[in-house]
Amino acid sequence: ENLEPEPQAVYFVALYRADLPVAIFPLKRSTRTMAGIPMRILEIPRHSHSDLRDFIYERSPANTGLIPQLLSHLRQQRDIGWDLLSMTNVPEDSAAAFSLESCPPARLVSVQQGASKSIPCCTPLGTALDRLSGNFRRNLRRLARRCEEQGTLTYHSYREPQDLQRAFELFLDVEASSWKGKAGTGSAIRLDPATIGFYRELMTSYSATHDCFINLLMLDDKCIAGQFCLLTNGILNVLKIGYLEEFEQVAPGNLLFERLFRDCSPDGPFHTVSFVTGAAWNDVWRPVSLRVMNFHLFNRTWRGVLGFLALVTRNLLRTISRKLLTRRPAVKARSEEA
Repeated sequence: ENLEPEPQAVYFVALYRADLPVAIFPLKRSTRTMAGIPMRILEIPRHSHSDLRDFIYERSPANTGLIPQLLSHLRQQRDIGWDLLSMTNVPEDSAAAFSLESCPPARLVSVQQGASKSIPCCTPLGTALDRLSGNFRRNLRRLARRCEEQGTLTYHSYREPQDLQRAFELFLDVEASSWKGKAGTGSAIRLDPATIGFYRELMTSYSATHDCFINLLMLDDKCIAGQFCLLTNGILNVLKIGYLEEFEQVAPGNLLFERLFRDCSPDGPFHTVSFVTGAAWNDVWRPVSLRVMNFHLFNRTWRGVLGFLALVTRNLLRTISRKLLTRRPAVKARSEEA
């Protein structure tokens, strides 16, 4: 309703067991060229505001064979011709990865695409803040003191439906004030009505179960940093962050995360905070990292078979090239020693 430019190309395939729905597979039809071969593709819908993707079902022994069942269904649909089923940006603990690893189909190519990083809030070894280096903790205290020289610093976490609307507007303002605004990349949520609609719908639907959190860091009555988060299965996913660039020297984004981790407790609503992505700046918090995978599953059409062979050959050549490049410095060093 908000982000998809071609809604007519999107399918939702539902699988039932004993008249009860057990799985939903969102798929979009598209065409792309791979190794010079025009490929008819079915893929999990992609968008820049959808960092991680998955199918929707429980990871249980009864569901290990769901993707083969999906393939069988798709091959019977005469109006949906396809050569490649593409699942990109899929975390290793996802439903899709669970089924593909439990029951791998033929002509499957798996490639690690990146990482998704998260912080366990409370463990037997201590809290999230206990994981930090002494230098980083001291630096956070120093930055907080510098900020408090300009006013009163307060942290607010909103999840009640009646509070979220005002918090959402403050978050949109602060997110658009940074490098994402009109003077920067122009990617701020505030600048696109469709994107605003997407996040507003997330807020409305998740707030019905108190699972939307908007966290704000205020300096007196000015919002200097904000987070838009969704709670799923005890994991608080930080979908978007923003801060006022005029306060960049005091790292308001880090100060907001520090207060979020300080607010965690063993009996709280979440046990983990996920950065969702695997950006390098996450590493100062000493996160746990999950692999994010691209899965390419080729059909038994002639295009699918050729595409599979082309991708496997390309990956093999890249592996050989990397090994040759890593060997060269060692050979040079031995020559110099001789």
